[in-house]
Amino acid sequence: MSVPSEFPNCLVVGALNLDVLGRVQRFCGRDEAVELEDVVSTPGGHAGNFAAALCRLGGRARILACVGNDAAGDGLIRTLQSGGVDTNAVQRTTAAPTGTVFIPVLPDGDKALYMALGANRHLTLDRIDEAADDCSAVVVFDPPAGLLPGLARVVSQRCGIFAPGGVLAESPRNVLKPMLEAASYLVLNGPEARIMSGLDDPRRAAERLAATAGINTVVTIGAAGCWFAPVDASAAHCPSVSVDAVDTTGAGDAFVAGFCGALQAGEPVQDALRFGCAAGALAVRGFGAQSTHATSAEVRATLAPAGLQLALEA
Repeated sequence: MSVPSEFPNCLVVGALNLDVLGRVQRFCGRDEAVELEDVVSTPGGHAGNFAAALCRLGGRARILACVGNDAAGDGLIRTLQSGGVDTNAVQRTTAAPTGTVFIPVLPDGDKALYMALGANRHLTLDRIDEAADDCSAVVVFDPPAGLLPGLARVVSQRCGIFAPGGVLAESPRNVLKPMLEAASYLVLNGPEARIMSGLDDPRRAAERLAATAGINTVVTIGAAGCWFAPVDASAAHCPSVSVDAVDTTGAGDAFVAGFCGALQAGEPVQDALRFGCAAGALAVRGFGAQSTHATSAEVRATLAPAGLQLALEA
């Protein structure tokens, strides 16, 4: 399976950030100091990571996001353009600087995120219809919550994926309701699913959200793959592939890109989940959210030993 070159446009909406990463041996406690090593600044943000990953797979992505009128914003736009992302819908603002995220990374690749949203708070839906006009899919990550009703209108007319991320996932259910009703799939990681469902177990969380929100729900569980709960059936487990993790930043965004790309290529949901798991796993091979996105050929080669046409494990 591959994402074909004629893959239709996908509009992605959400954050663009400058990520500042550094290695730590442990997270510090209150009023403690921990040495930070190998500090780097790299492009990031859920929407930016997704767009870069989808284009690397051979897809076509247009991004609706907002950055500051500053050098960081210039750099993020240039990087996306160099990767084939359509940035014509990216907005600029003088009201705030480009968003910045500080990310301490543990030796096993796990991380924490400290977010300064900055310009992301100033995203608007000006020209949203024009941006989405030739797109068959819309992926919504973490725009300002007040934009969700307007985005829901656009999403309801297309294949829609809602992956709200940690900050937006903490919003009251009535705030998220427009997107939950409009989208085809809800994608969360374990902590986000726990927040939204009130359940620690990812399988039960996926099933509860699918049942109560009426949306096909995916809960990713890192190296163990994901749980998928259709609206009308119990959850099933999809395994991932084994890799040596360097940095897990952006792995979830790469998963969504692989999943979305495979769906748009006409693959059944089971294979799309497998493709997404492999794309997410391969994204942890380097330092930074966009440093090691996989090509479609790499994903296929990773899946080949097990065979792509594996049914989901009950």
